[in-house]
Amino acid sequence: MTDSKDLRNNTVNQPHRPQMLMAQFSSPLPPPEILANYDKAQPGLINKIIETTETESNHRRELEKQKLLAEVNNLQRGDELIARAQVFAFVISIVALIGGCITAIFGAQIAGGIIGVSGLVGIITAFIKNSKRI
Repeated sequence: MTDSKDLRNNTVNQPHRPQMLMAQFSSPLPPPEILANYDKAQPGLINKIIETTETESNHRRELEKQKLLAEVNNLQRGDELIARAQVFAFVISIVALIGGCITAIFGAQIAGGIIGVSGLVGIITAFIKNSKRI
């Protein structure tokens, strides 16, 4: 006969159910308790896990360092290109101003004015765009 306590707890003839434990941790290495279990399962495994973690961390740091250096180089190269473009724009604008003056002196005042004004507009536009970016 079954006991009434067993019926209330539903423990009569119930098979054991397997249980699974899931743990999550945020450090590169598991907690020491879990590491000890690994070492029990396979001696020396802790050292391999630690070495692998150190190697992976060093590799990740090296990649981050290379990425940062590449970004700095790109920024420096971009600054050099911007400076070169500003020099070329200035030279072209000065040539346009001088060409407009020479054209106006030789009798084509309207054409000289248009050429000279386009040179001034180029300088002013470049100055305004660069001042907005800063």
